[in-house]
Amino acid sequence: MKTVVILTRAGESARCYAVEQYMHRWIAAGHRVLVHAGTAEPPAGDIALMHVDLSVVPSEYAALASAYPKTLNGAALDIRRRRFSELQLRPGDPYHGPVIVKTDANFGGVPEHGTDSRGRTPVDWGSARTLDPLRYPVFPSLARVPPEVFENEALIVERFLDTRH
Repeated sequence: MKTVVILTRAGESARCYAVEQYMHRWIAAGHRVLVHAGTAEPPAGDIALMHVDLSVVPSEYAALASAYPKTLNGAALDIRRRRFSELQLRPGDPYHGPVIVKTDANFGGVPEHGTDSRGRTPVDWGSARTLDPLRYPVFPSLARVPPEVFENEALIVERFLDTRH
């Protein structure tokens, strides 16, 4: 029997994520699963799963994860879209299809900034509207994107790939 330690931020839970599905499978396979929130007094374990719900994992959590013999997800310390997007566009790029405006931060920046009463991230893209992390705005072309979007470091414009079907 192995002990799996799921590392989360203080105040976070491993619930409501795909991680919960893994937890059930590991327990069914006879492993012990512990969820540890924060960095103080971590339990011993054979393997850790880094599950800090932020776009950039704080260094103290990376250090904590490295103390375990093996760590899953330990190298995913910065998942901001701008670091890995191959779809990113800038004004004047030679692209003529639809585009989507997203936040650089994961899931609309909600883990970093919280949400308003409607569940939207408070990232403002230059007008009275805010970005809903489940309904990013799509524009018919790059030329139709408001200029203030490109001036906002919290936002990124990408080619739109419709994956609904």
